[in-house]
Amino acid sequence: MVYILTSIPPSLPKDNTSKRGGITDVEAKHYSNNTTYFNISVLYQHAFLVEPDLFLYEHDQSVVIFVQSSHLNTARRELIRTTWANGSYYKKNRRPYVFFVSGLETRCHCVRETVRLEMSVRKDILLLAINDSYDNLTIKGLLTMAWIENKLNASVKFVIKTDDDVILNTFRWLSILSIQMSSRRSPFIIGYVWQRPAVQRTGRYAVSSKEYREDYYPAFCTGSGYAMSRNAVAVMLEMTSNVPFLKRDDPFITGLLAAEGHISRYTFNRMTYVLYPADFKTVRSWQRTMLVHGANSSIWHDVWNTYVLSSQTKSYDIPEMAVTFVTSEWFPKEVRKDPIKRNRNLR
Repeated sequence: MVYILTSIPPSLPKDNTSKRGGITDVEAKHYSNNTTYFNISVLYQHAFLVEPDLFLYEHDQSVVIFVQSSHLNTARRELIRTTWANGSYYKKNRRPYVFFVSGLETRCHCVRETVRLEMSVRKDILLLAINDSYDNLTIKGLLTMAWIENKLNASVKFVIKTDDDVILNTFRWLSILSIQMSSRRSPFIIGYVWQRPAVQRTGRYAVSSKEYREDYYPAFCTGSGYAMSRNAVAVMLEMTSNVPFLKRDDPFITGLLAAEGHISRYTFNRMTYVLYPADFKTVRSWQRTMLVHGANSSIWHDVWNTYVLSSQTKSYDIPEMAVTFVTSEWFPKEVRKDPIKRNRNLR
């Protein structure tokens, strides 16, 4: 698939501007049925209102991290900029390129003045012409992956996706990717993998039987943080023309698209992912965790300082089997468009 680039974005809608351009929540639902396939090349042409300043991107950086961030979460973005996205904590050849991905403010389909100022000063936000709603997260993720494929050069070997309420142990992520995963040539995703998860029909994560009629998803990664090889990004974008669209981003991107593309998935031990605030008191060693999700500002700096100290003293270990291969190529035949033939001899 060829992705078409446009260099001149439409003008930014102001606070009092009526609805214009982009994809609203209602329009996004058009893609959420079992007969429609996501045409990313069409959306790509008009998807980006503001792009990060690529002068901040050093062309020998091998790891890119994109942070999905709600429009008004300026305080969370600042916490990240002062901690794990701060380049001063890394050696020059180990520094990841970090940028944020946001959409338009949902109530007015516009850009708030505070966010306009933040974008003009920080220059590290990819602003999409879609409402910042939960149902648009799949579109948000896929457009970001396509932007990375088109804009960043071949030195990028790994892409990490996370959210703005997550403290990443970037030192541990970078070490595992460079030590354990760099020799792998076939596409892969690494994170905490939910294996054969049931489809929820009620609640926040509900998916109707019309959208997805199977009872189980293929194995997929929790969206708090996962890493993809660069070739996995390309394969999953290609697979969007084969797999019916689903508005739930983690099952769709790291589950359905990955399974269709026969992408290997590797999982960390569950104890290395602190996913809920209730788990904070049970953590024995922050330095062994890969990420902490849902931390407030009072604990944020304490955890980050622990990560920094561990990296300086090299007191954390990276065991040979820090990650485990997940053999999950299951995919429901009923929803295949065109079964593909790929080499299944994945590492």
